[in-house]
Amino acid sequence: MKGRATAAVLLLVLLALTLAPAAQAQQSTAEAEKAALLLWKEAVEYTNVSVMASWSALSDHCSLSWEGVECVNGRVNTLNLGDAQQGNNNHRGPLASELSVLDALIQFGIDENMFTGTLPKEWSAMTTLVDIRGTFNKITGTVPAEWTAMRSLKRVELGYLRLTGTLPTQWSALEQLDYLDLSGNALSSPLPPEFSVLTNLKHLDLSVNRLVGTLPPQWSTHKQLEILDIGMNFLEGGIPLEWHNMGQLHALLLSSNELDGTLPGWTAPLGFLSAVELHHNRISGSLPKSWSKWASLYYLDASYNRINGSLPREWSTLQNLTTLVLENNFLTGTLPHQWSSWWQLERIVLKFNSLSGHLPVTWNAWQQVEEISVAQNVLDLHLPMEWSS
Repeated sequence: MKGRATAAVLLLVLLALTLAPAAQAQQSTAEAEKAALLLWKEAVEYTNVSVMASWSALSDHCSLSWEGVECVNGRVNTLNLGDAQQGNNNHRGPLASELSVLDALIQFGIDENMFTGTLPKEWSAMTTLVDIRGTFNKITGTVPAEWTAMRSLKRVELGYLRLTGTLPTQWSALEQLDYLDLSGNALSSPLPPEFSVLTNLKHLDLSVNRLVGTLPPQWSTHKQLEILDIGMNFLEGGIPLEWHNMGQLHALLLSSNELDGTLPGWTAPLGFLSAVELHHNRISGSLPKSWSKWASLYYLDASYNRINGSLPREWSTLQNLTTLVLENNFLTGTLPHQWSSWWQLERIVLKFNSLSGHLPVTWNAWQQVEEISVAQNVLDLHLPMEWSS
């Protein structure tokens, strides 16, 4: 019995000696996380309603007393300084590279503040980060290519900062990305064909930048993409025929670029496509009859282009259409009476074209319409007597 007791004691001692270094390492890591957060706090100006005001060296950073900080197993899991509704949006100062020690962080929110400086390349050590939101700040510099090491990233919102430079082709390694917003910056590179491997993307917003070059046909691999917004750039060339493979697309927003060529006669049904913005480009050619298959389409604006030919009567099948804007083009022919089937139509703008004929009697079926704008054509604008009823 005595021998067994001795063996048990020795086992307990050995176990304690084994676990002690691990416990010490975890404590050391926790202390490093707390120190990094306090160091960042010292460099930032904030108001007394900020969550930072609750961060104290005298309390545990994983306790409930540290607002905006959540921990799992003693490690910082969530850091949120972006809750504008709580008045937590008046932080001024740089982003601390020392936060790279938060290598168990999953969610990081600093949106709608006044943070300055650059996006630290050292944050690439946050390899568990899934969600980062930093929209609407005063951050400058470039998009760090080093962040390609953050392979867990699924959502990146860095819109309306002051970023310059290029879209890093290295980010093609972030294959988990499903939401990427870099809008409202001053990025000036071409669209990387390499992004074609980001096949989990559902939302891609690169609008309001200075992007140049053409639309990559390779992006046809984005078969999960629902929102594509690259409006207000300096993109040129045509809309790739290959993009008809984006079968989940809900919104295609390409306005205010320098796109030319003709409208693609996509034969794929694109059954989810509901909003298309192509206005203020240099697109020519005719309106494709095949677009009549876009059964979910409710908004189409292709104004201020060089589109010619007639208005397709085949579009009468677009019975969910609420808004059609085709002003300032070179359209000819008559107004299709078949379009009376658009029972949800609210607004149709066809002014500044070369349309002829008269207003169709059948258009009096539009019970929801609020605006019919057909001025500056060669139309007979006498209202049909039937419209009075």
